[in-house]
Amino acid sequence: MKERKLFQKLLTALFCIILSLSCSATAASAENSDQKITVGLPVDRCPIFYIDEKSGEIAGIGADLMRVAAENAGYEVAFVPVEEKNLKSALDNSDYDLVIPFGSAVSSASGKPVVVSENLFQTPFTLVTTVDQGPLTLDHLRVGMQHSLGAGAETVKQLYPDIKIILYDTMEECVEALRAGEVDALLHNSYVWSYVLQKPSYADLAVQPSSMFSMDFRAGTPDTLEGRTLIARLNKGIAMLSDTRRQAIILDYTSRRLYRYDFQDYLYQYGLVLFLIFLLFVSLIVIALQRIRSLRRKQAERVRWLTDHDALTGVLSMNGFRKRVEELLHEHPDIPYLLAYTNIKNFKFINETMGRATGDELLRFWADKAMENLSDADAIGRLESDHFVVLRRTDGEDKIRMNDESVINSMRSYFTDRGKENRVQMCGGIYVLTPEDYLLIDVDHMLDLARIAEKKVRETQKDGYAFYNPEQWEKGKRTTEMIGHLSTALRSGEIQVWYQPQVDYDTGKLTGAEALCRWNHSSLGWISPAEFIPTLEEAGLIHELDFFVWDRVCRDLQKWNREGLRRSVSVNLSRCDIKEN
Repeated sequence: MKERKLFQKLLTALFCIILSLSCSATAASAENSDQKITVGLPVDRCPIFYIDEKSGEIAGIGADLMRVAAENAGYEVAFVPVEEKNLKSALDNSDYDLVIPFGSAVSSASGKPVVVSENLFQTPFTLVTTVDQGPLTLDHLRVGMQHSLGAGAETVKQLYPDIKIILYDTMEECVEALRAGEVDALLHNSYVWSYVLQKPSYADLAVQPSSMFSMDFRAGTPDTLEGRTLIARLNKGIAMLSDTRRQAIILDYTSRRLYRYDFQDYLYQYGLVLFLIFLLFVSLIVIALQRIRSLRRKQAERVRWLTDHDALTGVLSMNGFRKRVEELLHEHPDIPYLLAYTNIKNFKFINETMGRATGDELLRFWADKAMENLSDADAIGRLESDHFVVLRRTDGEDKIRMNDESVINSMRSYFTDRGKENRVQMCGGIYVLTPEDYLLIDVDHMLDLARIAEKKVRETQKDGYAFYNPEQWEKGKRTTEMIGHLSTALRSGEIQVWYQPQVDYDTGKLTGAEALCRWNHSSLGWISPAEFIPTLEEAGLIHELDFFVWDRVCRDLQKWNREGLRRSVSVNLSRCDIKEN
């Protein structure tokens, strides 16, 4: 019985031993199997942590060391950027299994205790100042750091209690604070400084190697049973990480050209060159615009010149002459002026027989010759074809005659001087300006008066020039009024047919009549046939009057025939009617 009980105890003990060994083997197997963990870390600390542009994954010295240590411990690591402002706040986020890096054990932002791993590697920290600042010691300094280094700032504060640490959101804010004198220096990982100070705009910053010190690089997690288990297992992987492997990873990243210029870097680096190129570009644009404006101005001036000048002879056009006369009379109200209107009597014949080119040469010669006798206070213009007009100071009739003879005689002998028999005939009219012409400047009216004088010369079948007579002007106005009013006068009855009776002296009886015209003008009154008939003949309108008379006489004869009165009427015919028929 005793032997049986002893045998049962032995079997029980053996079963417990086997069960214990089985559990130990299962635990060891579970420990060696891969388990995925999430590690939160900052990504603004190249080359410690950063996002690779090509792969889009998190890389860096710290990331690679953490990955190797975790793999040694049997973990598969998934790195994610921390979204919190600092690592202490990230410790309160349950989405992270681990958070790195920490220099020592700290509490989370909510005050939870934290357990940290063994040191992955020593990270050198150093101060950066402006280049004009001398060496510094770590005591009694105002030091700028990033908010993401909040946990490291606590470690630094423990090491150097007299340091005043001011936290900023970004590196740019830290640098601005240093340049503004808000802090004496900036503190960061030396590896990070080797990357950051490659920025061209930070060329005024310098590392203070005499102020270098080292901090641990540890992973942290809330101090729980799971956290301690995780850290204990990770520590085994860290212990398996050799110094050679550490140095190889550090050397790999520190030897790379990781910094990439952004637009601001290029602008800072090549700002002067870009500015000079910009100035050159702007200068070219300005030059081009000025060139365009200059061309437009020249074109406008050319258009104005063509508007105010005659393209063939270079003298003023009618428009330009009119404006120039007004300017001269305003500028020189005390200078007596005359206006001469001249043309070539046989110019059409010259063009037809000798060619237009010869006629053009003659006009250019005339313009050049006329301008030889003119001053800046005179003006010459070409109105049309061979019609020229000149405004010239009155220097006495002898002087006028001498100047005109000089030009007219040169024109008369133009062809004979060149071995041809043709003689050029010139007709001109001169109007001497009155004081009223300076007060009320009417260039067209002055030209009309000069034309009247020129017309008088032309009608004489001779050449030369004549002065305007005021009686000619009044006669011209009266002639214009008669010519323009003829049609109205015929319709309205202003022009009537009167009969001059013809009587037989022997019998005393009426034998016939002579049809005569009488014109009672609405504004000019009674006009003698001796005046209006020659005027209408010269204007080529006498036919209208003759037709009117014939029609009136025929109607009256028809009327008298119906009344039984047989009469004869004689009607006067214009010589123009006989010539035309």
